Amino acid sequence: MQKITMLFSLMISMSSLFAQGEFQSSIATGPTGEAVSTWGIKETTGVRVSEYRAGAWSPSTVVPGSDAFIPKKILLDIDRIGNCIRTWTTGSGEVCSSLKLIGETWTATVVLSPPGERCSQPSLTLDPAGTATLLWKNKKQGMQSSRLYSGTVTWSAPETISD
Repeated sequence: MQKITMLFSLMISMSSLFAQGEFQSSIATGPTGEAVSTWGIKETTGVRVSEYRAGAWSPSTVVPGSDAFIPKKILLDIDRIGNCIRTWTTGSGEVCSSLKLIGETWTATVVLSPPGERCSQPSLTLDPAGTATLLWKNKKQGMQSSRLYSGTVTWSAPETISD
């Protein structure tokens, strides 16, 4: 019942965003009932985020460093202990990420894709140990992947896995 109430309150509080042309959003729930919602608004730079804790949504904020990008496809996941990972592609083809470890603030935005290369179709997964794997299509190099190990804040260098 708590998840239904939480999601319903999110829909109501975000309904004005849809009227403004909201084009991409993602939500994830954590192990203790917390939730994180993230979204981008059409033709507006920056990835927004709001967190649901203790029965209320926080005011939305812009992820540090994301104001240089217009977000496209946004992915979000929370590991089994509550660390949050958010990735997105930009209108100019970068693959970006920001993290929030338990009890800390969101990290600054990092660009994961090689400079100047257009990328698309990101896919994010977390394994039971909390390691994130991000896969995307690089128009010059084919499919690429990067990994983030549980409790760390630095993604591995992109690795080309197919042409």
